[in-house]
Amino acid sequence: MGLPRLLVVDGMGGASPRDYLRSLAPLAELKVVYSPPPFPDLAAQKERELAARADTVEVVTAHRPDDVAEVVERTARSWSADGVFAQNEHLLTEVALAAERLGLAYHSPHSASLLRRKDLQRDALSAAGLPGPRTAVLEPGVDPAVALAKVGLPAVLKPAVGVGSISTMLVDSAQALAAAVDEAAHHYRNDPRMYGREPLLVLESLLVGERWHQDERFGDHASVESLVFDGEITHLAVSDKTPLARPFRETGHLLPSILDDERQEVLREAASAAIRALGLRHGATHIEFKLTSAGPRVIEVNGRLGGSVARQLELTAGYDVIADLGRIALGVRPHANPRFECSSLFLSPASPQRDVVVRAVHGEDRARAIEGVRDLAIRWPAGTRPDWRMGGFSSLWRACLTSPTADGVFTVARRLEDALTVELDDVG
Repeated sequence: MGLPRLLVVDGMGGASPRDYLRSLAPLAELKVVYSPPPFPDLAAQKERELAARADTVEVVTAHRPDDVAEVVERTARSWSADGVFAQNEHLLTEVALAAERLGLAYHSPHSASLLRRKDLQRDALSAAGLPGPRTAVLEPGVDPAVALAKVGLPAVLKPAVGVGSISTMLVDSAQALAAAVDEAAHHYRNDPRMYGREPLLVLESLLVGERWHQDERFGDHASVESLVFDGEITHLAVSDKTPLARPFRETGHLLPSILDDERQEVLREAASAAIRALGLRHGATHIEFKLTSAGPRVIEVNGRLGGSVARQLELTAGYDVIADLGRIALGVRPHANPRFECSSLFLSPASPQRDVVVRAVHGEDRARAIEGVRDLAIRWPAGTRPDWRMGGFSSLWRACLTSPTADGVFTVARRLEDALTVELDDVG
C-alpha cells in the first residue's frame, strides 16, 4: 500500500517550503497549492525552494487569497487527497471552507471565523465564561466615541482581522481617538498583506499586567503552544515573553518557560478553556496571554503555530511539530512528545516608531560566529526602509539562540547584541 496523499497550502507566513517538505515527505505524497506572498523577495525565496523539489512535488498556483478555497477543493478532488495541511494565518478561512466541502480534518469554517475575527473571538470567549477586556466594534458610519464610551480609557485599537500587530495602537485620551482611527485605517489599507481590504476596527479596554517572573528580562505576557487532534488537546510548551516594544510589538520569547509548575499549569488550563470555547478540533494553536494579578487573560487565540515555535521545538527537544501537524491532517494521532534538553530564545527587535532608513549593518559575521547563535536573519539590509506600521514584519533582525540554561541563553543574547549593530537614519 502506498503513502497517503497530503495537499499542502502555502502562502504568506508559516514554515518555509524547505522545512515543511523535509518534515512531511516521509509521511505522504505531497502536492502544493501556492498563493504567492505580496512581497517579491519573499515570494522568490519560496519559489526557489519549491523549484528545488519540482521533480517530486507538483505546485498549483492560486494567484490571490480569494482563489485559494476553489483551487484547494478542485486540486484535492482531482488528486484524491487524504488530507490538507496549512499553517498560513491569512488563508485560514479559505482552507477551512475547502476542507469542510472535502470532508477533511481542519478547523471548521465557524471556528476559523472565530480565529480570524478577533471581535467574534472575544464574544465566544466571553460566552464561555472566560474573563477578558471590554470590547466594542467601531461600526462604519458611527462616531468612534460611541465605542469608546463602552470600553473606557486607556484602550487598545486594533483591526478585527489582522496579522503581526498591524494597525494596533494605544488610545489614552478621547481627543486622540479620531486621529488613531484614521491612522490605523490608512496603515491597514496600504499594507500589501491586506490586499486592499477595508478594515473593521475594534476597541478593547487595556489589560493591565504584572510580571510573574520578578525578572526585568521578561514582560507581563506569555503564550501556550498546543496541538488538537479530534478535540483532544496536548500542550507542547509554555513560552515566556520579553518586554513589548511600543506600540504592542513583540520582541522575543523564551522556550520552554521558567515559570514555576503551578503557574504554567494555570496557563495550560486557561489555554484548554479557550480552545474548547472556540470549538477547535484539529490543528495547532498559539494562544497569547496577559499575565495579571487575577490570573491569565487571553490576548488572542491563533489557529497556527507561533512564528518561531517549530524551530525552537526542534532546537530544544529534537521534536518535529510540522510532522505531527501532517499526521493530524491525515487523521493520525500525533506523537506530541517534546522533551526539553536546553533553552531557546527567539529575538526580533522592533523597528523604532518613526520613519527610518537603514544606513548600515555591522558585525553580522561576528554575530553568526557566536556560540549558541543558531539562526540569524537580517531583515532590512542597508538602503531599505523598515516600516514600524507593519508590526512584527518590520523587525530589524531575527535570531534563534540556544544554551543549556535560560540564564545562559540571555548571555548569548547580550553577546549577539554587542556584536551586531543596525545604523538607522531618520527620514524627513
